[in-house]
Amino acid sequence: MRFPLPVRLSRLIARFGRAREGVTAIEFAMIGPIFFALLLAIFETAFTMLTGQLLETATIDASRLILTGQAQTNGMTKDTFKNAVCDVLPPFMDCSGKVYVDVQVLNAYDASVSTPMKDGNLDPSGFKFLAGGPNDIVMVRIYYIWSGLVAATMKNFGLDLSNQADGSTLETATMVFKNEPYQ
Repeated sequence: MRFPLPVRLSRLIARFGRAREGVTAIEFAMIGPIFFALLLAIFETAFTMLTGQLLETATIDASRLILTGQAQTNGMTKDTFKNAVCDVLPPFMDCSGKVYVDVQVLNAYDASVSTPMKDGNLDPSGFKFLAGGPNDIVMVRIYYIWSGLVAATMKNFGLDLSNQADGSTLETATMVFKNEPYQ
C-alpha cells in the first residue's frame, strides 16, 4: 500500500530540488577543508625543505672556518662555532636549544659514524668539537630540531614529517673535508 504525499509537501520537495541559491556555499563546505589541508601540507613540506637547505648553507659557511684553519688559529670553541652557524641562519630558525654541533677528526673518508639516538630522539651528550690540524680529515655535522609551523595540525590530516619520538623533525647537514695545510 502506497501513501501519497500531500500535494503541498511534494511541491515543497520539488522546489527545494530546483533551488540553486546555496549550492556554492554547500560545495565550498565540502571541498574547503580538503583544499586548506592540502595548502597547509604544501607549506609545511616547503618549510621543512627550506630549513634543511638553510642548514646546509650554514654548515658550508661555518665549516670553511675549520677548513682554512681560522677556527684553530683563533681558538674557536664549540659555542663560538655554534654562534657562527647561527649567525647565518634566518631568525625564524630558533638556535637556542635546537642547534647541535658535532665536529670530529676522522682517520679516513669512509669511516662509519652514526647519528646518536636515545629513545627515538637525538642524543647530543657525546658531541665533540675537534677541529683537527693541517691536512686532517674533519667531519662537521650540524643538527637542527625543527618543530614545524603547522605540524600539530597536519598530523590530524595524516601528514607527519616528524622523524623523532617527540614529534619534531631532525634536520642534519654534514660536511667531510681535508683541512688545508695552513700555518
